[in-house]
Amino acid sequence: MKIRKILILEDDRAASETLTDFLSGFGVECECIKNADDFASVFSPSFDAAIIDINIEGEFDGLHILRQIKSRHSTIYTIVVTAKDIDDNRRRSIAMGADSFFGKPLDLSQIADALDLRAPADSREGTI
Repeated sequence: MKIRKILILEDDRAASETLTDFLSGFGVECECIKNADDFASVFSPSFDAAIIDINIEGEFDGLHILRQIKSRHSTIYTIVVTAKDIDDNRRRSIAMGADSFFGKPLDLSQIADALDLRAPADSREGTI
């Protein structure tokens, strides 16, 4: 799978910025939203993947968003994250179709591995 564009649903600004900075280093375009209310206006099938925090602001939680993504676009790779009730939420997320699940605090190398990201090739190849 080649990840070019990813949706990040995370209400913690620092976590969202950290994910964006990290993923951008792999050449991935990131779109960040902080609540489920913004999802409908931003989401499209042009996303290759989504990172979804379960506990977010708004009327719906991240599992509701996971259900929407998987029912409409099952090929979009989904990673669900949370800091609460990790074992129970892992079971629920995977049962609902999540491709990966990680507890917080996040290990960014696990995110990169789940998305099969590799560092971009050195553009100075062959130069001194």
